[in-house]
Amino acid sequence: MDNGSQRGHAAFPDMEAKRPDGDVPEEGIEELLDVKYVASKLKVCTATVYKMVREGKIEAVHLNRLVRITPKGYKQLIEKRSRKGL
Repeated sequence: MDNGSQRGHAAFPDMEAKRPDGDVPEEGIEELLDVKYVASKLKVCTATVYKMVREGKIEAVHLNRLVRITPKGYKQLIEKRSRKGL
């Protein structure tokens, strides 16, 4: 009785492997950014980045206890902040 593999697919139906070797195609997949990197780029502390994530100001992915910022979310934040400065 192997429910473990089916449980994962039920929770993430769009994550099913498309190739027989089980590799996920890499087209369109961008590398996620860690909070420390984003904080350094924005010249703010990591607590500020976590707060922006909590408030929904920046798009993020939660992987267990880890928080990763999507490149799209980072770019949108920069664009939004740039427009406010004009």
